[in-house]
Amino acid sequence: MKTIFFISLFWINVLNAFAQNVGINTTTPTRAKLEVFGVAGAGNTSGIFGVGSAGISVQQNWPTIGFNQYRNENVPGVQGRHMANGFAAIQYMDPSTGIMAIDMFPSGTANNYTGAGIRAMTFNPAGNVGIRTGIANASLAVARGDGIDGTAVFQGANHRTNFNYGASEDTYIRSGRDSTKVLLNNLANGDVLIGNGNTRLFINRPTSSSSTTVEISASNNILKMLSITDSYGKSWSQGLRYQFSSFNNMGGFHLGFYYNDTYKNALGWETGYYAYFSDRRLKNNIAPLEPVLTRLKQLTPVSYEMREENTGHQKSIGFMAQEVKQFFPGAVRVISNHNRKGTVINDLNTMSYKYFGVLAIQALKEQWQQLNDLEKEQHALLAEIEKLQQKANALSAK
Repeated sequence: MKTIFFISLFWINVLNAFAQNVGINTTTPTRAKLEVFGVAGAGNTSGIFGVGSAGISVQQNWPTIGFNQYRNENVPGVQGRHMANGFAAIQYMDPSTGIMAIDMFPSGTANNYTGAGIRAMTFNPAGNVGIRTGIANASLAVARGDGIDGTAVFQGANHRTNFNYGASEDTYIRSGRDSTKVLLNNLANGDVLIGNGNTRLFINRPTSSSSTTVEISASNNILKMLSITDSYGKSWSQGLRYQFSSFNNMGGFHLGFYYNDTYKNALGWETGYYAYFSDRRLKNNIAPLEPVLTRLKQLTPVSYEMREENTGHQKSIGFMAQEVKQFFPGAVRVISNHNRKGTVINDLNTMSYKYFGVLAIQALKEQWQQLNDLEKEQHALLAEIEKLQQKANALSAK
C-alpha cells in the first residue's frame, strides 16, 4: 500500500508541475514555467541540455548560450570547457553596453579548456555588425580573414568577386557570368570617382609599367577604343587605325576620329600631322571658288586678349568671327544656347582657321592672274611704243 501511495503522490506532483511554474533553487518562480537560479559549482552554467554528448549550456553573468561548451569555474583568461570532443562556440550579450557577440573555439577534448577564441561576429544595439572585428561606425565592418580568398567572396554562377584577395590583397569586382555587366552608380547625375590624384587607370591591361595616368589597350580588330555619346545616340569616337605609308614604305597606327561610326580624320603616326579626308570620291557638288581677294582685303586682322583664364594678359592674333561671317559665312558656325559659366549665349560664333589656307591660295591665284594680265598689258604697251618709235625714226630720216 505504501508503494502505491508514494507513486500516486509522485504523479500528483508531476501534474502540479505541469499546471504551475517550477523553480529550481528558488521558491518564487514567477517569471517563467521553469526558472533556474544559481549555477553549478563555482562557474556560470545554470543548465545543460544534451544527451550524453555535445549539447547547449545556459550561463549567467553576461547571459550566454554555449554550444558544446560550459563553465564550471571562474578562471580568468579562459572561456569554459568542451562538453564533448570537437569544436565549440558561445553567443553572449553584455547588458551594460548592449553588445552581443559570437565567439568560435578550435576543436578540443571533452572537459578540457577551450583554446583561444576568434570573434566571429559582433552586434551593437544600433544594429551595426562586425565580422571578425569590433563594431565600426557603419552598418557592416569586415576584417580580412586568414585564408588566401581575403576579406569577402561573392560567388556568381561562374565567377566571383573577391575583396583583398591573396597576399597582395588585390580586389576583383566581377559579374557572375560571362558576357554580363558590372554597373557603377547607374543613376541619373551619379558620380564615379577614381583615385586620389596619383592613381593610374589601365583598361584591357592587367599590369603596366607605363607612367601615363590612363592607358587603354585594344586588339587589332577593335578600331574604336573611346566614345562620347549624347542622349540621341550620336557619338565621337577615337581609336587606332593601321595605315601603310607609301612615303617611307612603313606601317603604323594613326589616331583616328569617328563620328557616328564614320571615319572622319586622323593624326598621322609618321610626323603627327593632322589628316583631312579630301578624296574627290567623297565629295559632291564640286565647283570653283569664287573670287576672294576683294573680300579678304576687307577683313581686319587684330590682336586681342581672351577674357577668361588669362590673368597674364596673353596676347593673341586673329579675326572677329562676326566680321568673317559677313564675307565668308562658310567659315563660321553658330552654337545656340551656349552656357558660358552661367551666362547663356544664344548665338555663339565659332570659326575654323583652316579655311584661310585655301582662301590665301585662291587670293594668290587671283593676284597671279592680275600680274599676268598686267604683264600682258605691259608687253602690249611696249610693243605699241616700239611701233611708234619706229614710225618716229622713219619720219626723222626723211
